[in-house]
Amino acid sequence: MRSIFAALAVISSAALVAPALAQDAPAEAAVAAEAATAPAVAVKRGQLLKSADGARLGRIDSLRKDSDGNEQWAAVIVGSRFVHVPLSTITATDDAAVTSLTRAEVRALR
Repeated sequence: MRSIFAALAVISSAALVAPALAQDAPAEAAVAAEAATAPAVAVKRGQLLKSADGARLGRIDSLRKDSDGNEQWAAVIVGSRFVHVPLSTITATDDAAVTSLTRAEVRALR
């Protein structure tokens, strides 16, 4: 008789836990999908831009858009001219934005 009650207890607990576990999987998938669609770079106008080699390049003057209206470049005054740094190379941090390009590579941009 005990084994029957034990078996019923195991089956009923499995039946109660399985739906709860199944609900976690879609939630985790939704979070992963949201992270994949979130903007990769969260740079702002006025934020300091640093190069991959740690050099301070300047403050981001504006964010430039392509013909479709999507932000693609950060306009920064480097030396005495505007340089358009691709947003795909920039990672935002707490105190600055950092590009994966070196200072020499940024100066070569137009």
